[in-house]
Amino acid sequence: MKKNIIGDGLCAAGALLGCNVKKDDYQIFLSNTTGADFEKVSTNWRLSPIISSKAFGGLSKSYHGIMPASVILDINNSPIWRALGYEKLRKLYIADYMSESKIFIPYFPIRPGQIIKKFSNPSKISRRENLDLKALINDKNSKTFLALSVIGNLRVLQSLNLINKKVTVDDHVIIRMGSIGGEELFEYLNGEELVKRFSKGIAIESLEISTGCTIFFRPNFGEYNFDIDYTASVNGLGKLFMKFDSPAKIREAFFNKTGYPTRHNSYNIFAQIHMPDIYSMEGGIVTESVDSQAKFYEIKLKVLNLITRKFNTFKVYKNDSPESILPGIHLSYDREVISGIPRNLEILDTSLCNDNSKHPSIIAMCKSFHKTILL
Repeated sequence: MKKNIIGDGLCAAGALLGCNVKKDDYQIFLSNTTGADFEKVSTNWRLSPIISSKAFGGLSKSYHGIMPASVILDINNSPIWRALGYEKLRKLYIADYMSESKIFIPYFPIRPGQIIKKFSNPSKISRRENLDLKALINDKNSKTFLALSVIGNLRVLQSLNLINKKVTVDDHVIIRMGSIGGEELFEYLNGEELVKRFSKGIAIESLEISTGCTIFFRPNFGEYNFDIDYTASVNGLGKLFMKFDSPAKIREAFFNKTGYPTRHNSYNIFAQIHMPDIYSMEGGIVTESVDSQAKFYEIKLKVLNLITRKFNTFKVYKNDSPESILPGIHLSYDREVISGIPRNLEILDTSLCNDNSKHPSIIAMCKSFHKTILL
């Protein structure tokens, strides 16, 4: 059975890898749009969050770079890591008894455009701008994999009357919570280093402090506005570097890429907080839920209390300016929403990650791969 892949982000790349492993007949439908084409939602309590991209490469063209250790350690993902040159890293992880609580930051993040260019046959590439998706879904002799991101997929499904006209969408919110002393952090780590270096990147300890909330530790180099927009990298690294407007930002960016300095006297704590139903989508239009701000501060207070009880030297960061609250761009939804779609249609997006405390991008790519090889 022929497989149609609609999309060009990480999930589409995972599906393409699956087709290559199984040597399936496929056609992949890519976007003609290049550069930056981001969709944002209006809000009155934080910077307008990005929710989707229509450009080639999807959101992962400029975002994501964090991979949960668990997705590397999973032996079922070995074919993916072999194809992408990460199999040696997986073996090193196992040899070092790497904890699944760690996150891996590659020096060169996995980008879907590079995978698609490397693994797709030019004769199997089509453009999706004039695609008759309804006819494709009605073709019982093929299997269609819709991989247009959470918002893109739901929007298409609503337009075809395949799901309810109103659905809710989750996301992560990322915020700097405060700081702790370096000595206490390394006592918590039982004397181990916060960072472990590998040939392809660095592994950093994280802590799932509650269901749906993970905290991360970064050296505290001083005060700065936590407002870096990494989409600037779409227009060149020079545009991105202009966003680093203080020595503290530059030093933290260097740490995030290299893991240096190894030790510091104070560490910031960042929290990645799962926000259920933060967006509402009706007839293809996305809005922020009216109670999202109140929900955020309610959850934030609970997380603050947990951190305060966990670390004696914790000092609260009191800046609640809109610039200090960033979207995770880790959108998801209850997949029961799509339970009634046609059997020859498969939906690939970050809702495939069923652990709302983790970075979902690479997990979703791997699950897209497995969905493809099983069908």
